[in-house]
Amino acid sequence: MAGLGDLTIKTSEYRTCLVNGEKALFHRWSQNADIEYSQTFAIVELTDGNVREVKPESIKFIDGKIEEYCFGEPNGPLVYPPGTEL
Repeated sequence: MAGLGDLTIKTSEYRTCLVNGEKALFHRWSQNADIEYSQTFAIVELTDGNVREVKPESIKFIDGKIEEYCFGEPNGPLVYPPGTEL
C-alpha cells in the first residue's frame, strides 16, 4: 500500500470580531431557510463561552484581515503585490 506522506489538516480559521460591541470569535456563516424566506446568520462565540447566532450587520471584524487584500486607489488601476501571477 502506498504511503500518503505528510498529511496536513487545516482547522477552521476563527476571526476576532465585536458583536454589538462585545468581544467574540466568528466561527462561520449559517443559513436558515423555510418555505417563505431565507436568512443568513453568523455563528459566534462570546468570551464567556456562549455561542450565538447573530445577524451579519451586528458584527464588526477587528482582525485586520481586509488589509491582506489589494483594492488599489479609488478610480485607479488595481495594484497587485510583487510576484502575483495573472
